[in-house]
Amino acid sequence: MQLVAMQGRLEKEPIGGGANYCHPNWANELPKLRRLGIGFLEWIVDGKCFLNNPLLLKSSRRHVIDTCADYGIVPISAVLNNYVINPINTSPSPRFAKELTIELVSLLTSLSAAGIKVATLPIMNNKGSSDVDSNFLEVFRILDAMLGNLDIKIALEIDSPLEFVVKLVRELKHFENVGFTFDMGNSKAQGNDVVQEIESYGHKLFNVHIKDRKISGERVPLGRGDVDFQLVNDMLLKLGYQGRMVLEGAWYGESPEIAMEEYVEFCGQFNWRL
Repeated sequence: MQLVAMQGRLEKEPIGGGANYCHPNWANELPKLRRLGIGFLEWIVDGKCFLNNPLLLKSSRRHVIDTCADYGIVPISAVLNNYVINPINTSPSPRFAKELTIELVSLLTSLSAAGIKVATLPIMNNKGSSDVDSNFLEVFRILDAMLGNLDIKIALEIDSPLEFVVKLVRELKHFENVGFTFDMGNSKAQGNDVVQEIESYGHKLFNVHIKDRKISGERVPLGRGDVDFQLVNDMLLKLGYQGRMVLEGAWYGESPEIAMEEYVEFCGQFNWRL
């Protein structure tokens, strides 16, 4: 399993958390990533500076790719954190569903042009219902039909109780280009059964986020929360997962670079390698 760094983890934590990460100094991380031996990066599509994201803008995209390449780094995946700032309604009106589809097609087209292979879309079901809305599903039916031509897949990261997760996986199981990102920290915070959740994803698991959280709590440094990392690893091996493991550990300490070194060492015990 390939270890990938999430963008921003080698800089100081943004005010308001990772979803507010902005990009004016995006190149500062690159020499630090190279020193750590990390060759792959998950790019953040942020909420705060969304319209000026250099990987989305045609005028700056090639510069980003070439500068990363100078340090031996490839932006391989992305996370659409703009939908953390402005969460997607899981029970949208037909009009909103259409607008969301158009917006996502534009985003994914730009990311595909940058060589991104998987884009994680955070979904927070705060409605308290386990039902899956038909308008919500229609968005991904249309996307699935279009993404095959773009060489990019979309992976839904569901921050929700297990019942909704299982139902959504069932509804999307025949969509070739729409799958899931398993966030082990969010799953634990929800109190979900990790065995059932990973088993439910099956071959639809496209991406994994490495994070630790307390049950019903915030993220904490790896190994200090309630995530059973050994069980997660055992289940991923059982599933035959050989994809990306994205380091999204909590910021802590005076030096993000030292914290990342510790996280890389922590992940090594499970053979999540650089």
